[in-house]
Amino acid sequence: MVFNAQIQANEVAVSIAQRNLDKCSLKAPFDGVVGKRMAQVGSFVRNGDPLIAVTQVDQFELDAKIPDSQADEVRNTGMMRFESRGQNWSVELLRLSPVIDSEGRTRQARFAFVTDAPSVGRSGELVWEVGKGMLPSNLISRRNGVLGVFLLDTGKARFEPLPGAQEGRPARIRLPGSSRVIIVGRERLQDGMAVSVQQ
Repeated sequence: MVFNAQIQANEVAVSIAQRNLDKCSLKAPFDGVVGKRMAQVGSFVRNGDPLIAVTQVDQFELDAKIPDSQADEVRNTGMMRFESRGQNWSVELLRLSPVIDSEGRTRQARFAFVTDAPSVGRSGELVWEVGKGMLPSNLISRRNGVLGVFLLDTGKARFEPLPGAQEGRPARIRLPGSSRVIIVGRERLQDGMAVSVQQ
């Protein structure tokens, strides 16, 4: 009777030891590349201590910070692409955080690459298109309580009001095809100010 109890206790001990041994095998849930190793062979570690940092390479996602004023454009656009070093890749929106970062007034967004993808860690720009005849919200300025757009007119900035425009939304425009919209340096422009064009 005593020997049976001892055998059962030893079997339990072996089972526990086997479970602990199984936990010593590190298996990533995805294909990846080890980017950093926090523990060396022979180091003492505790349960839950991080040992390595792995970057996933079998499924690519693009992480971007979207200005809150342009979030509706990203959600409703039909075409988006990631541009970097003269190359571009089509992407589609996976999720857009409802939380606005208080410092940058941005929202975190995740995108999936439609076909191929660039190398992990590459930086670039996210580009999207708004509907035809629509001006992106980031090009709309407010002057004296009026929303409008700055156009280049014989070396000077001309403020063109946009009736019906709303803050943070693309605005419908009816301008001549030869109109030149000022993109860079709009923040401090005033109507009639002289501007220089850089090619």
